[in-house]
Amino acid sequence: MSRRSGQARGGRSRARYDKERLLAVLEAFAEEPFGARERDALLSFAEDPAQDDRALLATLYDHYDADPYKRDTGAYVRAAVLRALRPVVRPADTPLLERALLTYEFPPPGRVEGAAHLRAAALLALIEVDPGLAAFHAARLLGDVYNSPMSGEPGLTAARVLAAQEQWLPLYACLTGPEGARSEVLSECLRSLTSLPPALLPPLVERYQESEDELVLVGLFDLILAHESGPGQAEFVVGFLRETHLHDAYRYLATVIVARRHPHFLPEVMALAKTERDRRKAKALYEALSLLAGDREVDESIRALERVLER
Repeated sequence: MSRRSGQARGGRSRARYDKERLLAVLEAFAEEPFGARERDALLSFAEDPAQDDRALLATLYDHYDADPYKRDTGAYVRAAVLRALRPVVRPADTPLLERALLTYEFPPPGRVEGAAHLRAAALLALIEVDPGLAAFHAARLLGDVYNSPMSGEPGLTAARVLAAQEQWLPLYACLTGPEGARSEVLSECLRSLTSLPPALLPPLVERYQESEDELVLVGLFDLILAHESGPGQAEFVVGFLRETHLHDAYRYLATVIVARRHPHFLPEVMALAKTERDRRKAKALYEALSLLAGDREVDESIRALERVLER
């Protein structure tokens, strides 16, 4: 779909704004709650930003930040402003971004903190102008107790920022420190540590192999399958496939092994397929191995699974 097709993400249509109308909307500082008009204007602005408009965005941010509980409950406007600012951000914007990174809001009283996505947007903008400072904030945000319980943000973005910078130590510290990090964050840290020294992989696997959290297990599987010492974890991987009741994690692991044609674990999956009797597991294995249908040995395993599914 063209960026200028007039169709917003998710299939909703949105109005087309020329430059003059866009600026007028932003300058209006509408007092009503963040509505479709402002959202569409900011999305359009993000598609065609200009350096001359940075000051306007900063002014817009300050307007909503001056009375956030009345003007921007949930920080949706300010997060949208920072996403629009990112393509044209400059070092002079660093104070604003740091202010956003240190913003925590709890509207109304008793509700969970509501500015997690604002801090995530600020971190992504900051990395454009000061990667070193962004790394410090990202390390702080990894295990923040106010990371969103729904999305893991901004901790999830923080983990990705650190991984992109090859800042492995904060990710490892998050995984080995006291419990408290969100599942999404732990999963991202695990899958990112493919450069982990081989001697440190077994203790990490031991720490997380009994987890009942499927998001965490998915990250652990990605680490094992990509790590040079991963084949040494065959006992855990095969044991999980044989014994687990976590069917979503099972399906993911089987599918990834087959899709990657993993030289060590694919033969194990094919062998398991010939003896599996659980219909849900058999279906997951059948769907995964069907990706390689046409290979004689794989087809033998597929036929064994078909017999289970036909019962």
